[in-house]
Amino acid sequence: MAPRKPVAVDLDLDALAREATDDKTPFTFRIHGQVFSLADATECDFRVLDALDQGQLADAIRLLLGDEQYAKFTTKPVSIKALKDILGGWSNHKGLTLGE
Repeated sequence: MAPRKPVAVDLDLDALAREATDDKTPFTFRIHGQVFSLADATECDFRVLDALDQGQLADAIRLLLGDEQYAKFTTKPVSIKALKDILGGWSNHKGLTLGE
């Protein structure tokens, strides 16, 4: 059997990920005496964008925190203002604005 000819690829996301020089500094915040870390904007689940676009802030923060941190995060009430401040801080940390 002859060796397979490489398939031409227009966009190699694997190569881009290896070459990425993006600042991977996590965004952390403290609330109710606990420190949390949000997923990096370049590594978070794409559904975060849909949740933010639809104004589903609870879904967005759940996706960014992950299940384990989200369980701790929701042990005490979190105001809508605090949630907006957290998401705003996260987006500013990566040079984005909410809605992007």
